[in-house]
Amino acid sequence: MTTAKTPAGTAPALPDHFRAALHKAIADRTVDEGDCLVWTGVYNNKAPQLFVDGKYHLVRRLLWQVECGPIPTGQHPRLTCGNPRCVELAHVRLRTTRQIAKEVAKTGAWSGLLRRAKISAARRKAGKLTQADVDRIRAADNGAAIARELGISKSAAANIRAGKAWAVSIGSPWLGLMP
Repeated sequence: MTTAKTPAGTAPALPDHFRAALHKAIADRTVDEGDCLVWTGVYNNKAPQLFVDGKYHLVRRLLWQVECGPIPTGQHPRLTCGNPRCVELAHVRLRTTRQIAKEVAKTGAWSGLLRRAKISAARRKAGKLTQADVDRIRAADNGAAIARELGISKSAAANIRAGKAWAVSIGSPWLGLMP
């Protein structure tokens, strides 16, 4: 069995057949789009994944470990291109959690109102109630009866009626004040 020869400080020597099999598996599940190598395989938890040795592995992490060596503790592979499906190794850099938080904060992705709005929208999309159901709950005289009819708890119906859940968005409080 032959192994790949690598200089000190780079990827550990792996059997040539493993590295070749990984590259073939990645090539079979990607397409070129500009500078990016876009993953078309399994994509869970906002990351490309590959089934290897009986379990799923994050593709960018696996590729980094095969080509560049072990990932130091506290470091995470992070894309520089912005395409979440990209697995091009040239677009991956190791970052600490603090560095990632600073990068994400610049985009506003973790800001309070925007973040809460995204979470709320995702929950509504995944929930069992529609806006029409919510309107019926708010208009109903008996919250318990409508809750039974819709298959939700009485407390969920009470929270909707009290405005604690499915709060009505009125937009900006400054809307209409400007000429």
